[in-house]
Amino acid sequence: MSNKEIKKHLEFAGQTYFEHFKDAMKYSYKSLKASFYFFVHALIPDVFAQSGSKCVHELSDTIKEKYNIRIAELNNNLSNII
Repeated sequence: MSNKEIKKHLEFAGQTYFEHFKDAMKYSYKSLKASFYFFVHALIPDVFAQSGSKCVHELSDTIKEKYNIRIAELNNNLSNII
């Protein structure tokens, strides 16, 4: 990935490199947590029956909400220019 592509992604996200890094690390932690729940559940089906799915849904909701907020901000900025 080129520097230009990285800058483009950070611009879209509306974040600095370190803000983006922090969010990505949070998502990574939540994904690892869900993975752990799924792994244990695979071995012992009565344990963490819904925990992995709950983590994945919460992470998905967080990402969707952040994305929708950013799209609304970009649309608002665009309408102010026009």
